[in-house]
Amino acid sequence: MKKILCVCLCIALLPLSGCYDGHEIEQKAYVVAMGIDKGETAPLAVTYAFADPGKAWSGGEEGGGGGGEESGPTINVTVEAQDIFSALDEAGARIGKEGTLSHMVLALFSEEIATHGLDGVAASFMRDLKSRPKINLAVCAQPCADYLKAIRPQLESNPERYLKQAFSHQTGMPMPGTTLYEFYTKCVLSGEAGMLPIAAKADEEDAPGRTGMDGMAYFNGGRMIGRGENEDAFYYLLLQGGTFRTHVTVQEGERVAVFDVRRTEKPAVRVIKGTPDRVLVTLKVDGAPVSDTAGFSDTQEERRFLTHYLNEGIKAYLEKTAYSVGDLFGFGRAARRNFITWQEWERYDWGDRYPFARFSVETDVTVQRNGLVE
Repeated sequence: MKKILCVCLCIALLPLSGCYDGHEIEQKAYVVAMGIDKGETAPLAVTYAFADPGKAWSGGEEGGGGGGEESGPTINVTVEAQDIFSALDEAGARIGKEGTLSHMVLALFSEEIATHGLDGVAASFMRDLKSRPKINLAVCAQPCADYLKAIRPQLESNPERYLKQAFSHQTGMPMPGTTLYEFYTKCVLSGEAGMLPIAAKADEEDAPGRTGMDGMAYFNGGRMIGRGENEDAFYYLLLQGGTFRTHVTVQEGERVAVFDVRRTEKPAVRVIKGTPDRVLVTLKVDGAPVSDTAGFSDTQEERRFLTHYLNEGIKAYLEKTAYSVGDLFGFGRAARRNFITWQEWERYDWGDRYPFARFSVETDVTVQRNGLVE
């Protein structure tokens, strides 16, 4: 009897080992980037950048053929449709393969689409099991189709790896990035203020094939409400959590110095109730001077110079964004500690009070000199 039972169990397990939903890699067309513009005959004009295996993973210029405008490592297809998934089906039909978003690392949105709101698109991505929650999101200064067409990596043949690196850290001044999960949970679900980088391509006559950043797009809820400059990225990253490092040029009158600035601890925030409310921000920053053109006599003078620059700059940035954007850094979470019940917190109406708050910034700067000394 036991032998019969074992045989029956083995037979029952055989279907579970099959690959009924398996597919060959050659049957799929992998989207590495996507851009959404306003359509002419349909609500959306969606451009999909499919990885071209012959060029993307060949490791050189040979393979895949082609040249001129088609010399990039992607094949771009633009489709007008009601939604992104029906557009993906049509794009796949055009190239003769099934399109998939499982390897997509970048989603671009035109300013017109972002101003109208990204709630629906972000929710669609989150419901799609094949879309990665760590997809990088960005607003595009030009039509998204033009930006994707201009992508021609010089030192990286894999477009997926190139885009992942490009939108996580920019050469020179770092530009903050935002993933799909971060944007959806903060802006769409919680209705808080947020940020997406603005991508832009260089002029074809000056720098063909060059892409970069052109500031930040501010969101309230899921809708774009304004823009920030590239210089604002420095203060934004200082006030965010996580490790941050960059070089910054500090100028005061005729004195100019360059510092290697590092922050490894999340800023401490305290909110004091009142009319108006007071927001106290404390940061710990390490700074190493990389030039001595300012003629500092000792490290204490360098420390005072950098501290004054950071305190004034961060305070001005907080005051500017408080009025034009809202609680961009989630200071409301610190304000909630002043209330016992959720009903008291809701009646306090932090969103209306925050633009009139007063900010105090205290930066604890540690200056270290590196290299040879006399």
